Amino acid sequence: MPNYTYQCSECSHTFDKIKTIAKYNEPLREPCPSCLHVGYISRLISSPKLGDSRKLEMTKGLLKPTKEFNDILRTIKKKNIGSTIEVRD
Repeated sequence: MPNYTYQCSECSHTFDKIKTIAKYNEPLREPCPSCLHVGYISRLISSPKLGDSRKLEMTKGLLKPTKEFNDILRTIKKKNIGSTIEVRD
């Protein structure tokens, strides 16, 4: 599910919310989580933030798959002969 970035024009507070595409306008009608003013929220244009980041861990500033994720990839590769999936440890 996409993660959208919003900002309050009253207090300049910026926050993210995970919303479906159909509901991405909901926070525009909600109060600011910081100053509680209604009607000052706008959606910021940013790069998409998709995926499950819990499957990755930070290593020396680079994202590295977890052991659990690599085990899942190995299982998929074994079941699909000729697969081009690469498992990186």
